[in-house]
Amino acid sequence: MAMFPNEDECDSVVPVCGLKAECKNTPGSYYCTCRTGYRSSKGERFTGDDSHCKDINECDIDPGICGSESEGNCINTQGSYTCACRPGHSNYGNRQGRCTNLVSDITEQCKESDVGCKLDFLKKLEQNSSVSTSLPLTVVSGLLDALLKTPPDSLVSMGEAVLQATEQLVSRLVKPTHTQSSRNFSTNTTEVEILSIGPNTTLTSFPQLVISNVRLDIDLLGIARNNHGSAAVVLMVYKSMQEVLNASFFKAGPSKTAKMMSNVISVILPDTLNKALLIPVNLTMQNVLSTSPQEKLKCVYWRISAWSEDGCHVSETNSTHTVCSCEHLSTFALIMTVDQTLESNPVVDVLNTIFVFIGLVFLTLGVMTFALCRRNPRVSNMSRLNLCVCLLLAQPLFLLTQSFLHLISPHEVMSLSS
Repeated sequence: MAMFPNEDECDSVVPVCGLKAECKNTPGSYYCTCRTGYRSSKGERFTGDDSHCKDINECDIDPGICGSESEGNCINTQGSYTCACRPGHSNYGNRQGRCTNLVSDITEQCKESDVGCKLDFLKKLEQNSSVSTSLPLTVVSGLLDALLKTPPDSLVSMGEAVLQATEQLVSRLVKPTHTQSSRNFSTNTTEVEILSIGPNTTLTSFPQLVISNVRLDIDLLGIARNNHGSAAVVLMVYKSMQEVLNASFFKAGPSKTAKMMSNVISVILPDTLNKALLIPVNLTMQNVLSTSPQEKLKCVYWRISAWSEDGCHVSETNSTHTVCSCEHLSTFALIMTVDQTLESNPVVDVLNTIFVFIGLVFLTLGVMTFALCRRNPRVSNMSRLNLCVCLLLAQPLFLLTQSFLHLISPHEVMSLSS
């Protein structure tokens, strides 16, 4: 009995089933099935062309396949579909994945204390091309709070990375303009003001940004001239970052301690190539503590892992506010240093006062003695008299200086800085 090899109808140059169907070979025959995303009116199996394989509209069959209407929009295509996510939502590169809310995702995927997980989430967000570069304000606010609502102990080791992540998030809110636009908002962890100007701006002087007892004076017009007529600045006040990037990161010097005197503040120039400042910026910050004569105020900025004074100094100060002048932009704060060797001791102060008064009594007696008693007319007491008078005047002057040092110190700082 002769054996004839089976002919594979599926192995042909021209697809026997067409492009919308797949061919399945069987002994002595074959059959066709519509490809995924298509459906045949002739049943599951057939032979011949695929003209009866019609596209399945997945968007009609499952309206929630891409999420709710507020999360994503389903777009039907021939044999398939794609999900277009609404701003603030993502399917993270999976074109047929369900769109989910970014704020919900970061809180579900990361524990509250796991700052590393949150930073990785935001880093992937920056790198994911499927996520819009412009995010809604509610989403940016939610992501900021999710990142910064972390126990301070967990944030300390990653302070620099946290600052960079928050700055990148806020920068997503900046939009180009031909004239000028501003917006401000507050979250549980931050307060933010954004000012953008364009080539047709009507501004003629330094703009001022004011939020949460902080004022920023910046030459934004000069920056715009160096950037094709457009520029934007962001002023951000962190409500609790001073507990993370605290004064322990500032080298106060021997026998000195440091205290935070303001909130932590960031000043950013997003989407700006030439960030050189022609004129230093002025930051007016509220003093959170009162100062004493032996305490000095320092304007500092965050430099990788510590607070530094380079390029910043105190230009004015009083009992409630301090003006810092800085030659560059960064994250700033106000720190107070205390010389422990000069700290006031009530017992010592009382003893000093008593001894000074005793000295005044004896110096007065000395003046009277040298002025009135002249036993030897050939010996002059003038030099001794002058010495006693000088010491007599120096003692009360010393007491007055110590009493009014808190009024002298601010003028001393202003003269040094000028």
